[in-house]
Amino acid sequence: METISSIEQVEARRPVTICKRVRSVLALVTVEPLMLFFVFPSTLLTLSVVNLNLEKACRVNLQFNGSVCDGLSKRNVSMYSSEQENMVQKMVADMNVWKTVIQSVFPSCLLLVLGTWSDKHNRRKPLMALPIIGEIITITGFILCTYFFYELPMEVTGLVETIPTATTGGWYVMFMAVYSYVGSISTVKSRTVRIGALKTCATGSIMIGAGFSGVLYRVLGLYGMFSTTLLIFIAGLVYTVVVINESKTEAALRPASTSKCESCKDLFNCEHIKSTFLFAFKRREKNRRARMFVTFLLLTLTFGPLQGEGSVVYLFIRKQFKWSEMEFSILYSAKIILHILGSALPLAIFSKYLKMDDTIIAIICYIGKFVSGFLCAFSTTPIVYCIGMVMEMFSPTTFIAVRSIGTKLVSVEEQGKLNALFAIFEALIPLAFVSMYNVVYRTTIDFFPGTFYIVSSMTCIPTMLLLGWLYNQQKHDIEEA
Repeated sequence: METISSIEQVEARRPVTICKRVRSVLALVTVEPLMLFFVFPSTLLTLSVVNLNLEKACRVNLQFNGSVCDGLSKRNVSMYSSEQENMVQKMVADMNVWKTVIQSVFPSCLLLVLGTWSDKHNRRKPLMALPIIGEIITITGFILCTYFFYELPMEVTGLVETIPTATTGGWYVMFMAVYSYVGSISTVKSRTVRIGALKTCATGSIMIGAGFSGVLYRVLGLYGMFSTTLLIFIAGLVYTVVVINESKTEAALRPASTSKCESCKDLFNCEHIKSTFLFAFKRREKNRRARMFVTFLLLTLTFGPLQGEGSVVYLFIRKQFKWSEMEFSILYSAKIILHILGSALPLAIFSKYLKMDDTIIAIICYIGKFVSGFLCAFSTTPIVYCIGMVMEMFSPTTFIAVRSIGTKLVSVEEQGKLNALFAIFEALIPLAFVSMYNVVYRTTIDFFPGTFYIVSSMTCIPTMLLLGWLYNQQKHDIEEA
């Protein structure tokens, strides 16, 4: 593993051959493949788990006869009534409510400790391995729930799906760990591009997983899907342990003051919780404490609408355009492809070549998001909706820019605390925004179902004002330098 200074040397090279260029790029690859090993199987598994829950609700909990459940599985409307389908979906939806609470609250409590602990001991790898272990336990539980199909009700599957991943942090701890790792091994100059590359890898993994989930489920079935994803997670765990090395920051190069056993005991030190909160309120030079609070507010206004829209967009598409699940899945895949392009192009053009500030990049992207909300809200045809979708293709860049702004406000040794707070916000935001967007949609569905898109557009206004304030603060720093 290279130190930050060695990475700077790699970035400073000007290779004259394609081979040297490829080698220089590969030298910078660290945690990016881990996104494929973690995000891809997680996404690939989603459809299989939903189908398992629906089958359990139908055959075990409600005890409908086999022909009704077969009809629901095959989408043969002549074999079941709409009331029976509603009963099954309501049961699954009710379970999703308490699942969301567990999946938000547990990781939030965990992150209060892990962020400070990882900074103190410069240990990022255990935090990358922990969520993978949780997923391995979960999939093993899924296999048992499938084997004992009629003995274990749907709620047991829900607990198996929720408890191991929540108590090991899931996506929140994984992304906190990898973002902290990248923040500690990259230079300030290259950090935006590297965070963008990480985000692009994650988005690409989601796209591949979503694209293959339905096809592989039909070919492999539940046992095949669970076995395949289990092997991928095991490969990811091996990659984390064998290939990834801890970053060699200045703090890490100092002699270790504690043994590995003592550092493990330190996980249960309540001082880490206090340290995380003190970090947030720590007085900093150049008004950086206020800037950090603004960054957390920006994260809320960026991540919240994204989660809220995602919870109701399928219902909106079904009602507005009378589309089926197949048409929606095609639209969703196209949207992910647009988001990948929207993540890569602004970073390559605006950040790397035009050297634009992160705040300016984010403002440009939010203008597109603002216009997109109105186009999608008032769309009466798929064409208009797709135009709106294209207009907001750069929206993932706003998330990248906000994270990059935050990492540049703190030292390398504080990256874990910062990303822990980011992850806590990301874990708790769905509790507020998902509920709000569902209430808005249910309230306005009879006369203007696209109202929730207007809500998203309105959040862009304070966001752009806050970004403008951050830009002025950074400009003032440059003038003083």
